[in-house]
Amino acid sequence: WKLGLDRVHYVSREGMFLAEIHDLIEPVLRPPTAPAVCAVHLAVSRRSTFQASLEPPFHTSMQRMWSMYAKQSAEAMLASIGLDPEEFTEELAAHGIEVSEQLPDASSDPRIAAFLSDPAVEAALSDHVAQARQHLADYVRGNTELSEPMIVVDIGWRCTIQDNLFRALGLSDLRGFYFGIFPFLNPQQPGNSKTAVAFDGNLGDEFAFAEPPAALERPWTPDVPSAVSYQADPATGIVEPVLERESGQVSAGIASFQQGSKDVAVLIARWMSTFGITADLLKPVVNREARRLWLAPTPGMAELWFDSDHDDTFGAFNVTSFGKSRPDASWAGADLDRRLAEAEASSGWPAGFRVWAPVTALLAGNLEGEGPARDPRD
Repeated sequence: WKLGLDRVHYVSREGMFLAEIHDLIEPVLRPPTAPAVCAVHLAVSRRSTFQASLEPPFHTSMQRMWSMYAKQSAEAMLASIGLDPEEFTEELAAHGIEVSEQLPDASSDPRIAAFLSDPAVEAALSDHVAQARQHLADYVRGNTELSEPMIVVDIGWRCTIQDNLFRALGLSDLRGFYFGIFPFLNPQQPGNSKTAVAFDGNLGDEFAFAEPPAALERPWTPDVPSAVSYQADPATGIVEPVLERESGQVSAGIASFQQGSKDVAVLIARWMSTFGITADLLKPVVNREARRLWLAPTPGMAELWFDSDHDDTFGAFNVTSFGKSRPDASWAGADLDRRLAEAEASSGWPAGFRVWAPVTALLAGNLEGEGPARDPRD
């Protein structure tokens, strides 16, 4: 409203949930004489936008992915940018690369650098990127009016989707708003600004407590497939996202979390409007509650994380290291402490693991076949 804009673009799957919150609170927060600001959801992801943002030299462009996921096979690298690895078998072999070979650091592997600078590979990549960029632009323009400044909103972390959109769409004024932002791993471009509500590691705010970041991302993520690319309908020419569902289960509690959030959203918006509360004024409170979520989580938040066994990564075939071993009565015995310690260490979120219901039940002796009850505080 302050910028004279009539829309906010919510991106990624998390954006679907945030757009619903927007629709509920916008009429409450809108000044009496101001025009409405609508929510637009764009089905975009790091993977679906990255291929459209590439440019020669491709080895340099790929560093933006490798800065987060350097351990990668050539198969995963090519699939992550929408290419069929089988079509490059000869070129890979010519540079001494096995298609499924796991490279410890693709960013510094001289064979990958030689492969990406191979004239035949570079020509194929250029054609592919040009088509991907056109399809992405057509999809975005088919769903919104592409004017500047353009506002995008997402949960945050490295803001990769915004960086990709800025490059792929040729924008000069793109403004992103996020829950939290980690220190950037890649150079930032003028005109591509980012603002965080809870914390921004680039401004000196503490951020290390927010691990794993997906512990908050998970309850914001509806159980829907993610966009991996875009294609035009042969009959209509309309460009739509190509969707791919992640493997693994999703906690049923996510839907309840989102419904509960929507149920209270209007109440919070009315409170903010009545007392003139802004996001800037709320930052210390939101930051405090964010710390509590990660460092002293409720059992319910822990359940959403540990009962969902698919975890977002940047690209195809990348595997996260989170261990989500569910304790049961068979764990009881002399080696219980060792098994719990190992599972906690591999979980990636020790604070959440300790309050997860199967763990507390096991320690309290509430599982069938348990030995003497123990104090969970031990």
